[in-house]
Amino acid sequence: MMKDNANASEKTTGTDDKGEFIFHLTQRAAATLYGKKDKYLSQVVEVSSANYDRHKTLFIKL
Repeated sequence: MMKDNANASEKTTGTDDKGEFIFHLTQRAAATLYGKKDKYLSQVVEVSSANYDRHKTLFIKL
């Protein structure tokens, strides 16, 4: 699940067969990502697109 911290909207997505997923962040977005898997620990990560230069990277690896 991704929660947009600016407007409190939430989005959910599933993973592919490799466990990878994609969320789209707007420019200058700040979001909280929450991931969980049965029988594993859950994890919360804060992400801010302001910390990344879109001219240098398009993807953020967690």
